[in-house]
Amino acid sequence: MCNGIAIIIYEKDGELKSLCTGISSHDELCKLDDDLRYGKIEPWRFELIYPCNLTYDRGHNKPLTLGVCNEQPEQKIWDIAIQTAIPYFMKHTKEQLQNANLKGADLEGANLKGANLEGAHLEGAHLIGTILEKK
Repeated sequence: MCNGIAIIIYEKDGELKSLCTGISSHDELCKLDDDLRYGKIEPWRFELIYPCNLTYDRGHNKPLTLGVCNEQPEQKIWDIAIQTAIPYFMKHTKEQLQNANLKGADLEGANLKGANLEGAHLEGAHLIGTILEKK
């Protein structure tokens, strides 16, 4: 995963912590804490996808028998992830619109020339006058 901005929430020394620097790599974020880097802590991995969709992915490389796939974090984990993501909402470029949920978005007159809309969900979006040319 990670077509947007990576966010990691993890528990260390009895408290929940978060990491986000605006980069798109969870692996790079993990390098900021030795316990994460060396796999001593399994973080919750979130991704901020333009314009402000927060998705969750944990244990994507683990077999289903470990019980971490398809789980949902507690509300307090989501709350921290959202608070961590707020400074980055709406700061993507139009080249980062892949897989964006733009359902019902008002894009009337928007200049999306050169935008990467691969996998974007545009159902019900208002596109009158929107420029959708490739570069």
